[in-house]
This record gives sequence, structure tokens and C-alpha cells, in this order.
Amino acid sequence: MKVESGKWKVKNVRQGPLFCIMNRFAVKPRVPYLLSVICYLLSIISVVAAPPATTGKVTQSQPIKVRLWCIPPDAPDPTTAKRKATDGTLVGRDRTHLILAADADGNSGGRIPAATVAAVDFALDYDRFEVTRAMAKNDWPKAIKILTGAYSPTYIYLDLPENNAIEGAMDLATTMMKFARRTKRNAKTDAERALAVQQYEAAYKVFQACSKAEWSSYGAVGMLKGCRCLLAMDTEKAKTAKRRIDDMEEPTPGDDSYGHYWLLKGEIAHLGGDITNAMDAAVKSLCFENKDVETFPDALMLSADCYERLGNFYRARDVYFEVAKLFPDTDWAEDALARLEAVMASGKTSKKEAATAESTFFGLEEDMNALAEALIKERKTPKNTFTKDYEADTEK
Repeated sequence: MKVESGKWKVKNVRQGPLFCIMNRFAVKPRVPYLLSVICYLLSIISVVAAPPATTGKVTQSQPIKVRLWCIPPDAPDPTTAKRKATDGTLVGRDRTHLILAADADGNSGGRIPAATVAAVDFALDYDRFEVTRAMAKNDWPKAIKILTGAYSPTYIYLDLPENNAIEGAMDLATTMMKFARRTKRNAKTDAERALAVQQYEAAYKVFQACSKAEWSSYGAVGMLKGCRCLLAMDTEKAKTAKRRIDDMEEPTPGDDSYGHYWLLKGEIAHLGGDITNAMDAAVKSLCFENKDVETFPDALMLSADCYERLGNFYRARDVYFEVAKLFPDTDWAEDALARLEAVMASGKTSKKEAATAESTFFGLEEDMNALAEALIKERKTPKNTFTKDYEADTEK
């Protein structure tokens, strides 16, 4: 700043938002020196008092009430530090901060550093009874609608540690994947097949959000289930799934993701026509997994199909039989029964199988052909209508 002959001139001033105002006065003669100082100080104050800039793009969410358990940033030992609860309504976030809405009195909600959050309790308000009833009836669209309304506001926050939404979000995505599978399974037209792809895409997006939960085993499982959705869409997306699992470190037996990992590996190999490796992966999923109902029957069906393709029709028959018996009234049972009937009709197992050392030692001399035929006949017989007949009789 330079003062000359009762006036002042501003040279190369770019320090603050009052730059335009100062320039306006600068062209007028005899402006008091004190005024120039005040303007300059105000420009500095305005910069210092300005709110902190956001760090990156702000992603908004539907408002959701929350209690954040935070650790003081200056705590010497975060593992033993006392957590402080902050109640509010989350409305968005950027790369480093969570954004809270203003309260009812108009007070600013402020910004919470995400790195200080140790746990999160979302207010997940929905009719759990209606969801349970819908799931029991396989009314998946209704369950999905209710759960989406409750959990969609949490998607962008699922990476936050110890949050209470990740399990429900995974259940939602899994239900969406089941619904997409059934749509694809029953599709007879291009429009119906396109609808199935859209449903898989919707499930994939939720699994992607869940995969951000690296603090939990749900993160890896979400990524793997999302890749299974990609496999069901088209060939190009299947290539993406293969790249992702190739980049993933192989889990160890006992990990929650182990069965999902090998099931996905098997499905990718099967899709590529590598039946031997598909069988090997299916067996690994079956032998070491904790019999998760979301992977166990799929791995059994994959192994049975591999047995068929490898020409081992006796083992294919046995596995299809077990799936149909273990999972009655499910799509797995219906598919297994159809394949079992096809194997039996082919005559490939009509000749008595040579006894093995294992069957001789344990006395396993069951006639699997007879058992399979009996099961097929049983499932084709209409279910008992006693209840309906009784109700009809009581109305007379």
C-alpha cells in the first residue's frame, strides 16, 4: 500500500474479498489514510473468519438421525480414550468430514472429522414385523421397498467403523440379488431378461456400498457378492468381476469370505468352460465354508453340474438328490429336482455302480436310483389338501 499527496493507491492487492471496495476508493482523491487501514484490516479479518473450505466434493444423503461416538483428536491413546457422543442428523460428507444439519433452533450442525469417529448408531426406523412377514412369504419386492427406505440414507456412511447399518444393508442387497435371480430364472422375453439385469445392477450398487466397510468382514463379502451380480449381467461385467477377484488376496479357511471367494472363482471358471477348476473351487467352497445358506446350495449345484459335464453322472445324481432333500420349497430344490429327473431319464445311472471301498466299509449300500425315483414321484404328487377340505366342510 502506498500513500501519495493526500490520497492512497492500492497496488496489486488480492488479499481479500474487499479488494473491489478498496479499488473503488482508490480512484478518489483525498481519502483518509485511516480508512485505507480499516479496509485492509477488514479484508484480513474476513479471510480469517471465513468457514473452512470443504475437502473435496460434498456427497449429500437423505437426512438420517444418528449418534456418533467420537474420540478426541488429541487423545494420546485412541484405544483407551473416552468416547464422546454427538447426536444430530447427517446430511452429507466430503472426503474427510461428516456434515450435520442445523438443529431446530437454527444452530449450525457443524462438521465432524470422519477420522475421529469410533462407532455409529443410526436411527433405523422401519416396520420389522412387516419385513419378516414379507420375507416369509417370499414377497421380496415388499421387503426390498421397506428396507431400501430405511437403509439407503446410510449407504455413503457404511465405511464408518462399528456402524449398526452394515448388517441390514447386506441383508437388503442379498434379498435384491435373490429377486434378480428369480426374475432371470423365470424370464421368457427380452424385456424380462433386461429387467433382471436392472435388478442385478441395483443389488450390485448396494453391495458396492457395503464393500467400503473394510473394518468388518462384511466389506470383503460385499465385494464378492457384488462380483456375483456382475457375472449375472453380461460378459463384459463378468470380466470386471474376474479382474477384481484376481486382485484380491486369497482368504484363509475360517474367514467369513472364504466360501464366497471360492464359489465366485468356481462360477468364473465354469463360465469360461474350465470345468476342472470350477469343480476344484466348488469343493473348496463346500469343504471349508461354514455352510452359509447363501453359498452352500449354490456350491452344491455348481459341483453337480460339473460332475455332469465331466461325465460322472452317479455323483451328479447324488448331489442333485441331496439339494432337493435339504432345501425343499426353494428355487434350488426345484432346479435340482429338474436336473435329477433329466439324469435319471438319460439312463446314465441305470447300471449298478461299482462298489467303492468307502461304501463297503461304512455299509452304504443304498439304492440311490430307487431313492431318486421315489423323491421325483413324491414331489410330483399334489400336496395334502386336508386343511382346505376341512375348511370347506366346516362352512357347509
